[in-house]
Amino acid sequence: ALSEAHETRDDLAMGTALKAACLAAARPCDAERQLELAAELATVSERLGDEEGAATALCTRRQAELQIGADRPHETQAQIRLGATAATHAAARSYYEIWSAGGPILTGDLAAAEVELANLPAAMAGYVGNVSFIHAVYPSYLFTVRWMQGRLAEVLPLVAAAAEAMAELATWTSALAMAR
Repeated sequence: ALSEAHETRDDLAMGTALKAACLAAARPCDAERQLELAAELATVSERLGDEEGAATALCTRRQAELQIGADRPHETQAQIRLGATAATHAAARSYYEIWSAGGPILTGDLAAAEVELANLPAAMAGYVGNVSFIHAVYPSYLFTVRWMQGRLAEVLPLVAAAAEAMAELATWTSALAMAR
């Protein structure tokens, strides 16, 4: 669909196809592709005045930057933009909450991470995008916090369920081995 949209040179068609492509590329091995798609979607969304497209572009770029360990120079901008968009778009609201929960984990602020994690399941309930991604977020965040606290045994059932549900991700098999 994306190549066809490119051929038409119609911004609306391209924006729609790019949003779908961003969701389809939301896999751990596609960070470079995600960055390319995000940049193009941001440009098209700006021309269209499409806030949802802009939020999707920011989410996609942020996710890719996290995957490749890149510096996060646009994190504050993304948080502000998503916060403004979150009131009207369930996916943006969910990403905003996910990033809010992830920030304290990245900085090692475990007390703040606990507070954010308490809010995360409710935020995930409204998510309408890549469901397998969203269901991986809460267990992975909780695993990370409990690991940093030396309390992995508490999350063994959650990690075992995630490893079974997402067997294609070797990460969960490894996490399960660590939790045991």
